[in-house]
Amino acid sequence: PAVTINLSMDFFRPCEVGEVQAKAWFIKEGKTILSIESEAWQHNKLVAKTSASFIILS
Repeated sequence: PAVTINLSMDFFRPCEVGEVQAKAWFIKEGKTILSIESEAWQHNKLVAKTSASFIILS
């Protein structure tokens, strides 16, 4: 389990009701901190992009 310590989101265009494709990947995975980025796409256009950091609970 992990909790969010930082979250940033940029919106580039409106998103319609319907299918949205999301992609997410690890940027860095340390002993206690995880950095992740993701993108949301609709009609082959970038709708939003996020970056987030999480702290691992132990």
